[in-house]
Amino acid sequence: MDPEAITRYLELLGEPRAPPSRSALDILLAAHLDRVPYETLDITSRRPPPPLDTSSAVRRVLEERRGGYCFELVGAFTALLRGLGYNVSLHHGVAGTEENRDKVDWGWLGGISRTGETGGEIEGSDGRNTEDASEGLAVGGPPPSDPTHPNHVVAIVTLDNTRYVADVGLGDGPPRSFELKDGEWQLFGRTYHLKSLNGGAVWRWTHTTSGSFPGMDFASAPIRACEVGDDPLFQRKHRWYHADPTASFYKAGVVVYRMRRVDGAVLRLRGRTVTVIKGEAEEPAVAVTARSQDELCAVIVQVFGSDFEKAMSHDEVGRVWDRSSPTWKAKL
Repeated sequence: MDPEAITRYLELLGEPRAPPSRSALDILLAAHLDRVPYETLDITSRRPPPPLDTSSAVRRVLEERRGGYCFELVGAFTALLRGLGYNVSLHHGVAGTEENRDKVDWGWLGGISRTGETGGEIEGSDGRNTEDASEGLAVGGPPPSDPTHPNHVVAIVTLDNTRYVADVGLGDGPPRSFELKDGEWQLFGRTYHLKSLNGGAVWRWTHTTSGSFPGMDFASAPIRACEVGDDPLFQRKHRWYHADPTASFYKAGVVVYRMRRVDGAVLRLRGRTVTVIKGEAEEPAVAVTARSQDELCAVIVQVFGSDFEKAMSHDEVGRVWDRSSPTWKAKL
């Protein structure tokens, strides 16, 4: 990332430049969760899948003032961290139920991470090439519709020979980095757990009880690619999310998250209703329910900070409104 883009990114986050450190990393992580929303509106509106290369991910955040989901958000944040001098590696992750995560073939994924062959360059991030180049993987693997297929990218930062997960792509994940070691910790009244599996080859992170999903497992070994968009499995999953009406993000309808840095409160838009979640014991408090398309757009822009309207056509914005309705979800 060039110096000008780094400066603009930091200005967006409202933070000054600082040398790499754990405290500086945590400040950037919390600021990102507050200023750059987690959103799947492109998938909801059925737009073509945006490219996953780093420059596109950064441009989405800085130029379009958009958020995104894990592949997009982690790609942009990783570029910022590396531009600031951080040592960041990317890792395959599987978020979902513990039952599904128990079925993941980590031996296969370990081969992909270290020695797998992709069978050629990966195309199709712009939706033009329908051939799934990742099928050329010599070691096979499940289809993208399989819940054991990697569906999350995890960024791990190494500082003074200690590794920390700094994840901006979970929506309501921890607003601080956490060290790769077995244990339990609390943040803003929420309790998280981490334990190693398979002799340390895999890590299992358990979300708080009020979290949007149970947890995720992720590989200790990094992916072979340096960028999110260069990994064939992430590319394959990204295209599937945008093309398959059975994909989880499409079926979920309108979903947007933001986590306030000042108090760790999670602002969650599901459908047309914004709720505020504090800690894990309290019931979510309803903040507002949009009664029209204009109101929904205003909420997404003003409360969550996504200028999605400017990037979409009139018909695409209309689809976001239609698919925010409980009636639409009931038809799936």
